[in-house]
Amino acid sequence: MPLEDSEDKPSLKNCLSHGDKSALAFAFFLSIIGHDTELNQKIVIFDDPISSFNKERKRKTAHLLFDVISQAGQRPEQLIVMTHETQFLRNLYYAAGGQAVKYIKICPDGTTPEGRKKSRLDHCNIYEEFLEKQEVKQLKRIKRLAEGNSTIPEDARGDCRNVIEAVFKIKYYLELEEEILSKKSIRGFVDKLCSLNIAGYDDSKKRQLFRLFDDLHVPHHSEITQNPSESSTGDLRSILRDALQELRGL
Repeated sequence: MPLEDSEDKPSLKNCLSHGDKSALAFAFFLSIIGHDTELNQKIVIFDDPISSFNKERKRKTAHLLFDVISQAGQRPEQLIVMTHETQFLRNLYYAAGGQAVKYIKICPDGTTPEGRKKSRLDHCNIYEEFLEKQEVKQLKRIKRLAEGNSTIPEDARGDCRNVIEAVFKIKYYLELEEEILSKKSIRGFVDKLCSLNIAGYDDSKKRQLFRLFDDLHVPHHSEITQNPSESSTGDLRSILRDALQELRGL
């Protein structure tokens, strides 16, 4: 099939989707690299190479980028990959394996006297900033606040509620599927686990958890807690410690 032809005849130009054309161009470029006899003296730059690729192609592309090598067994002096897609960044992170990789991000850096926006390059902790689950970040924050001596913001209660709910949904999904799909509260989760006689869930456990839920302003059923009371930093720190202890026993 020719690259181009009249509109009434099939060609690569009028038969391939934009994603297929991008994949083909990418393959040609990799072929050129593979035949380069001086690849070890060159810097290779990929600028968002996965535009219009589907999910599977993005994953495979990440693998190919870390396997770039010429027929002579040479690797580039330096390989730079630029992307704005978090999912592809995740693919690159896991495809890198044990290879030495530096992650750099572009950060805003004020404006020039003429009013133009400036930016700077900065180190990026890719795992903490892009890959770590929100609930894990919240759990780390809870632990840091519980063990520290700084003022504790009221929204720390919300972190506790989110983490506890996430644990229930993952650990007991099979038992709580109906409640999860109908968006029951975590009080409803506890009621269901007690009714099923799940090990460790009895009236004593229920009272203990419900006391904590009261402290965390967890609503009953689908109700919204009205004007919840605030607590001192000392009380909040004690509540966070209790939440950490209960999380270990869920």
